Order: sequence, then structure tokens, then C-alpha cells
Amino acid sequence: MNPPSALTPESQPESDKKTCPNCGFATSGNYCAQCGQQTHLHKDTFWGLISHFAAHYFHYDSKFWQTLKALVFAPGKLTVAYQEKKRQRYIPPISLYIFVSIIFFLLLPVFQQHVVHINSEGAAKSHIEKLEGKDSLANGSIEQSLVKAAAAKGDSLKAADRYVGRVGDGLLSDLRAHPEAFKEKILHAMPKLFFFMIPLLAALLKLFLIRQKQFYFVDHAVFALHIHSFVFILCLIGLMNPFPGLQGLISNFILLICFIYYIIAINRVYKSGWMGSVLVGLGTAALYFIALMGLIVLGLWLLFALGH
Repeated sequence: MNPPSALTPESQPESDKKTCPNCGFATSGNYCAQCGQQTHLHKDTFWGLISHFAAHYFHYDSKFWQTLKALVFAPGKLTVAYQEKKRQRYIPPISLYIFVSIIFFLLLPVFQQHVVHINSEGAAKSHIEKLEGKDSLANGSIEQSLVKAAAAKGDSLKAADRYVGRVGDGLLSDLRAHPEAFKEKILHAMPKLFFFMIPLLAALLKLFLIRQKQFYFVDHAVFALHIHSFVFILCLIGLMNPFPGLQGLISNFILLICFIYYIIAINRVYKSGWMGSVLVGLGTAALYFIALMGLIVLGLWLLFALGH
């Protein structure tokens, strides 16, 4: 005689059967056997929505705290675990980055007075007037050089000189008249900028570690996601500094910590040795910041100059 089979929705008493509101499958118990959704759902309260949000990221089983602990105190550990397919215990890299970056960029405007030193329209005008005064001699020299070059090479440089001057005047005019709008545009563009920097860092790592064929581009991208997540967390802590007068010192200290963390993470993930890790770290970090500054300048040009 065959052993009795497990109870199925069809074998359950009619009084115990329920229909899953999500997929319509006849089921019993607290969860649908077809899609996994809870069968006992009630109308959510506001705090219920908050708890669901927290449950998604924290999972109530310390997954978030395990991830945060590994990210902050064990550079490279999350990337190694991901490569070794030990992924259930930690938050996925892209989810972690999105969550941390959302928190960072939501709180950044609250603390921006410690980051952006132009705190008022009057201060902005004062800074710009000082810059204009200090740069007047340099501007005169540049104009004379451009005029001489234009006379030698034709009208093209004259047109370029006029265009560059118009763009510069437009930028100064916008910043002088609307400093808050200037800051707002920069803050609005920063999330997109740093999201673009992730594949750029991955490409730099791929280039510098090209001999390590076992690492694919996606491996470098996961590493870059974890590095950026840590940097955002550390910068967020730095923004909470209660001593604005020490902001410069704290910013330099944060940069140093980030670089040391980066070197340790490279050594743990790629096993390139300390000397190799330092060389890779210095090279990729230098090119990263050059690209970052270039993109910031280009972004300001696109945001303001093309609008004139």
C-alpha cells in the first residue's frame, strides 16, 4: 500500500480552502503554494507600510546588519562572498548601493551648509566678486593671447573666444543671481554622475588587472558597487560633523580612510599583494578623480552654458 500523500489544496476540506488574492490559486494555510504570497492580508496602516519597507531591506533576520558590518569593517568581504556565491546572507550589491545612495542624497541637502561654503546669496556674490577681481589680470592676459592667436590663425579663434567668454559670463551670472538654484542643480545631478562612475571604476580595474582573466567586468562592477556604498556611508558620517570649523580636516581624514579601505579591499578581492594593490589603487584612483572632475566641468557646461 502506498503511503498517504501530502495534503494538497484539492484534498483539504472545503472550509479550509482559500483563494490566493495574487494568483487565484486554491490554497490553504498562511501562504500560497503557487506564488508564496500571504493569504491572510489586511488593509495596511501607515506604520504597516513602514514595517514592510524595513522588512524588505532589513529582513528582520539581521541581513542588513550583517551586510553593513561586513561592508564597513571587512573591506572586500562582500565582494568575495558574492564571487563565491555566498549571497543569501547579504543584501545584493545593487540593492545595497541604491539604498545607501538614496539615504545619502536625501540627507545631503540637510547638511549641505557644511559641504557647500556658499551659504547665502550675499556670500555667493562676495566670493564671485573676489574671484573676478583676482582673475582680472589673468583674464586680460588670456584675452591678449587669444587676440594674437586669432590674428595669426583667422576668425575661428575669435569666434571661439567670443563663445567661451559668453559661456563664462553666463555661468558667473547664473551663480551670482541664483546661488541656491546653482547648488540645487549640482545636488540633483550628483546621483546620476556617481551611478555613471561605477562602470567607469569597473573598467579601470579591468584595465589595470587585465592579466587576472578569472575576473570578468561584472566582478569589477560588484566591487565598485561595494566601494561606492562604503564611501557614501563614510561621507554621511562626515556630514554629521558638529564642528564646521574642522570640516576641512575631517574631509581629508575621510579621503585617507577611503583610500586605505580601497587598498585593503583590492588586496582581499584580487590577491595582488600589498605593493600591487597600492599601485592599482593609486592608478585607478587618480584616473577616477580626473574623470570625475572632467565630468563635473562638462556637466556644469551642459547645465548652464547650453541654456544661454
